[in-house]
Amino acid sequence: MKSLLAISLVSFVFFAAVNASAAQQPSKNQLLTQCKSLINAEFDDVNRIKMTKMKSRRGNFEAKFRVFTDDERAMYLCTVEKNQAPQLVRLDKADPQLASGQ
Repeated sequence: MKSLLAISLVSFVFFAAVNASAAQQPSKNQLLTQCKSLINAEFDDVNRIKMTKMKSRRGNFEAKFRVFTDDERAMYLCTVEKNQAPQLVRLDKADPQLASGQ
């Protein structure tokens, strides 16, 4: 009887600790929202933001986006490492002909 009580107490403590650590990490939706807000801050007039790839592994999160405006198209990678702020990196180079209007 005592061993059953001890096992149930240990399992309760273990599952409570797992749930508490999972609650501290932001969800994928929250991370996507943060990444999209960073992209919107880069451009004045975003027509469309399309997510092309998303990967989440061991607390690290990556998402690739295609961004469409009136003048240009761009590809961005948003990475969020464990307990860090999101970082935005432009993957393609801006086309100088599109920027100059030629």
